[in-house]
Amino acid sequence: MLRKGMFLADRYEILEQIGTGGMSDVYRAKCHKLNRFVAIKVLKKEYREDKTFVSKFRAEAQAAAGLTHPNIVNVYDVGEDRGLNYMVMELVEGITLKEYIERKGKLNKKIVIFYFRMAYSFKMFKIICKTVKKACNIKKQVI
Repeated sequence: MLRKGMFLADRYEILEQIGTGGMSDVYRAKCHKLNRFVAIKVLKKEYREDKTFVSKFRAEAQAAAGLTHPNIVNVYDVGEDRGLNYMVMELVEGITLKEYIERKGKLNKKIVIFYFRMAYSFKMFKIICKTVKKACNIKKQVI
């Protein structure tokens, strides 16, 4: 876990943790080179030495960096500093999908289908399906 005030790559100042997932933690940070706020996804400690996880993490960064769409965050940078593998992304303010579902309840079927179709068209289907299934607490379901 990174601490407030730490720097990555001598340019990204960690401000606060804003999320966590299965493989990584996400932090709000400030890029001092470009004077903007960013989100930094950092591979969790237990996966840093596992070449498979590091490879998956880098593949995710490359896949996301290759996409340009208003509904997909931009990836600005990827790297490693002091053994920490990280991905720097556009910071999107707001609530998470999990928080949205907790507030609104079950998602509308048409909305879910729309986003799955969009994800499939961007070849991100597996990544997004896994994320949505986890956020919705879906154990096993054919989509």
